[in-house]
Amino acid sequence: MLFRSALGIQDGIDENLSEQERIDRVVDQGGYAILAHPNANPYAWSLQSLMTNLNFQAIEIYNESVQNWAIFAGSGRALNNWDSVLSKKKVVWGTGGNDYTPGNGGFDGAGVVVFAKNLNQEEILQNLKDGNFYALQGSEAPRITVDISDSQITINSDRESKIQFIGKEGRILQETEDTASATYDVVGNEVYVRTQVTANRKSAWTQ
Repeated sequence: MLFRSALGIQDGIDENLSEQERIDRVVDQGGYAILAHPNANPYAWSLQSLMTNLNFQAIEIYNESVQNWAIFAGSGRALNNWDSVLSKKKVVWGTGGNDYTPGNGGFDGAGVVVFAKNLNQEEILQNLKDGNFYALQGSEAPRITVDISDSQITINSDRESKIQFIGKEGRILQETEDTASATYDVVGNEVYVRTQVTANRKSAWTQ
């Protein structure tokens, strides 16, 4: 059995259904389907599974408990999976989570910041579906904003950071150290551009 998370649903999902059927049941209820910790064994998602399963909106690119508390083998980071899927032009958002269970891990190791004007479930859920958020390694990670104007992407951080603009297959397109702001001029052949903002070994990741 592979793990997935669901937000915004009312009815439970039958675990005996196939992975695709479970994802579809989440989406059919207007929910948000996230494929959890793709690099955690024995519950890893292969690239083939990520590509052949449809309709899920996000994958968990950072899981604090897997990464630092060893609740499973493998890695809590899944940026490589994310880049592989994005490189094949499949639009999938990247989330972060604590994966807290009693006795394992804790809180404030990972999460998302949603750019919602109003703090209600409907608006937060819609912004998650639209990719209007960023993932981060808890409250110690940089807090950022994203400004897009024509063919320019500007990232602003609340502290001096390393700001990386990343494209196809995880290639670093531009990197700036010790800065609170950086702008990337989109060429048009990148396939996608995401960013990673790091300070004091804690990162935030935009969509």
